[in-house]
Amino acid sequence: MQKAIADPNRRTPPNRAGARAFLWSRVTAVFLILLVPYALYVLASVAGHDLATVRRGLASPVNALALVALIGIGVWHMWLGMREILEDYARGATLRRLLTANTLFCVAVALVAGAAAAKLWLGV
Repeated sequence: MQKAIADPNRRTPPNRAGARAFLWSRVTAVFLILLVPYALYVLASVAGHDLATVRRGLASPVNALALVALIGIGVWHMWLGMREILEDYARGATLRRLLTANTLFCVAVALVAGAAAAKLWLGV
């Protein structure tokens, strides 16, 4: 028979990974709630202008840092969400392979989007 979760004889605390994932998911969501409207405002403000004006608008330090933060936090939020879904529906070796694929995909997205943001920021 399986023991109850709240076992008073247990010497080590239960794993807190689920609570940490829940907390970080909420923290990244709050940052995204703040960053997405700002990014939409910046994109709407440069819409309809010529390419040089758009690059100048997106290359300003505040806008570029906000774009990089949006990319980083958005990818982290995506990684956390997919990890939770994969842990719910996969087990064993399949889970490990899918978690590795999830991490590699998120790193690839972050690198490509970060490189694009850096290219805009540096004017390359």
